[in-house]
Amino acid sequence: MRTRPEMYLKLFLTFLCLTGSLSSTAQKSTCGLPALLRKIPALDSLRTLPQPLNAQLKTSAIDYGQQHPIPVVFHVVLSQQQINQLGGREGINQRIASQMEIINEDFNRSNSDSNRIPAAFKPLYGNIGVRFALAHVKPTGQPFNDTFELYVTNKNGFELYNNYKSGIGFTEAKYTAAGGLDAWDPAAYLNVWIINPLDTGKASRLAGLTIPPSFTGARYGISPWEQGIVLHYGAFGRRQRATEYYVSTANRGRTLTHELGHFFDLWHIWGDDDGTCPGEPDGNDDGIADTPPQAKEIFGSPQYPLYDACTRTGPGIMFMNFMDYTDDVSKYLFTNEQAARAKRQIQPGAPLYSLTRQPHLLQSDTNASRAINIYPNPASNFINIFFERNPTQLKKITVSNLLGQEVYAIETNEQPVSYYKIDVSGLSNGIYVAKFHYLKGKEARRIVVAR
Repeated sequence: MRTRPEMYLKLFLTFLCLTGSLSSTAQKSTCGLPALLRKIPALDSLRTLPQPLNAQLKTSAIDYGQQHPIPVVFHVVLSQQQINQLGGREGINQRIASQMEIINEDFNRSNSDSNRIPAAFKPLYGNIGVRFALAHVKPTGQPFNDTFELYVTNKNGFELYNNYKSGIGFTEAKYTAAGGLDAWDPAAYLNVWIINPLDTGKASRLAGLTIPPSFTGARYGISPWEQGIVLHYGAFGRRQRATEYYVSTANRGRTLTHELGHFFDLWHIWGDDDGTCPGEPDGNDDGIADTPPQAKEIFGSPQYPLYDACTRTGPGIMFMNFMDYTDDVSKYLFTNEQAARAKRQIQPGAPLYSLTRQPHLLQSDTNASRAINIYPNPASNFINIFFERNPTQLKKITVSNLLGQEVYAIETNEQPVSYYKIDVSGLSNGIYVAKFHYLKGKEARRIVVAR
């Protein structure tokens, strides 16, 4: 007969084994592209290199007079317990606000941690030049004044593989009839579903999964209405407090940056080929010239330089690329060639071009004399101000608290600039008024700072 101390010791050791296993799993969150390739092998043909990239695309900025921010709608399909885990509606709002900041920074070469890019890779730091904003008009034309669409489900989560529609990519979460939320017109909106992903009833390692336009159609059996991105509910937004629930390696919003890379036709930098190198039998590449060949995915936060079987010399492999599996704190860049390939997707006639032509979906105030888009709102660190037409008569932008005290001002001097980024990180939580001072008259918009 075991003594009570022996029993306690055995229980304690069992607990350590279980928690150690869970911790190890948590440190290796992945994305859904390999699962899609296993289920639909024909998708692999899409990695074929495109025609030589137009050199001008590599460095040219997008003309914001023609291209508009892409409207984003978040569909949150969670149980009440999971919603509470995120801090309720307020917590979800905060995460979405910070998430919008992150993707706009990462896609516009303005992420503050870019100073950690190794010197050898710094010249390759690329700018995709695409912006994103929350949609404020529904497909029906009605105003949408929330930051997300919510359905409280009685399910614990959604299975990667199921029997509904295409049956792959958590499809049940994407249809109201199956207990999820329908996509909004995929030609006009970027749809993002926030769910609890499951793998045969157990917690899934997948932090995100993307169905880009190129994966849809009769050949692959995937409807365009399944196009978009699915995110683990613990892998979106930026952690503000240590007590907040997050997937431990995905707490800085880089999962959506990574998945958006796939949405813009970027592949994993190691080629998803089980460790073989370009030039070897069955060896694949990401189709990008300025990412070093890489054998396998990299997890964690490795030290630079890092070498593998495909790159043994020089600066090593680019594990800090947004298209690898390293922790959020260790991802810093897209390259110039990646940016060029992504930009091809929003050129006239390309799959994502229509998403950049929907400015009317970003502003529900149709009576406004000038279309001014402010996002994220609520904001935690920065707000982005985008004018649909260059405000040639704008003299100044000010921000005041509800006491009328001016807390921010910038002289614009009637310059035809359509985009401004304002730092609100030093402001207390609360409601503020942004005023736009023109040669003739003023306009005001309410902004909210919430952390």
